[in-house]
Amino acid sequence: MTKVETKQSIIEVALRFFSEYGYDGTSIRDLATKAEVNVASINYHFGTKQNLYWATMKYCHEVFKDKIEEFSKETNTVNEIMLKIFDFVLDDPSLFKATMKMMMTDGVPDPDPEYYDDCCEKGPPGVEVIASTLIHEVGASKVSDEKIAWAVRAIFGNLMHWCLVSTTSKMNMLLKANKAPLDLKGIRREIVLTTDAICAQLKARP
Repeated sequence: MTKVETKQSIIEVALRFFSEYGYDGTSIRDLATKAEVNVASINYHFGTKQNLYWATMKYCHEVFKDKIEEFSKETNTVNEIMLKIFDFVLDDPSLFKATMKMMMTDGVPDPDPEYYDDCCEKGPPGVEVIASTLIHEVGASKVSDEKIAWAVRAIFGNLMHWCLVSTTSKMNMLLKANKAPLDLKGIRREIVLTTDAICAQLKARP
């Protein structure tokens, strides 16, 4: 494998390990074995376990960011982008669930300065794309940056709620038995209604 392929392989295995065993429970030696590399290779690319953890978080962030940018080229409405993200998560929930599990891990040290990346501090992945789409859609040239930032957080927060709910084993069981309060069509409708309400708020109180 090339250096790029080796690094990518390590990150993909690390994603499974960190999400399944947590940060403290992840063994670099076991991870190296699974990725078919030696420990020295992991040290070469990442230096420490915490650097590998944060590199894996960055990878997850970038995957979703790239998808959002891709979806934004296919539509010009925030609602359609949100629904495409929702469907992307449902089609293969493994990446989303692993990312959520990693985000809930406590006690992970900060990365070394040379490995630091601020992508996770900027808010949801693709936040700039959603913000610009939102501004264009509602004609919100006079809306404050603070209000736009609020709207993006609120829209994403609602979407993440439904992604989490819809990818749990309990929800899947209820959906299959037709006992869930909402079916997937109803959940998509909830996403649309909430986004519409947020856009209406921006128009009414810029």
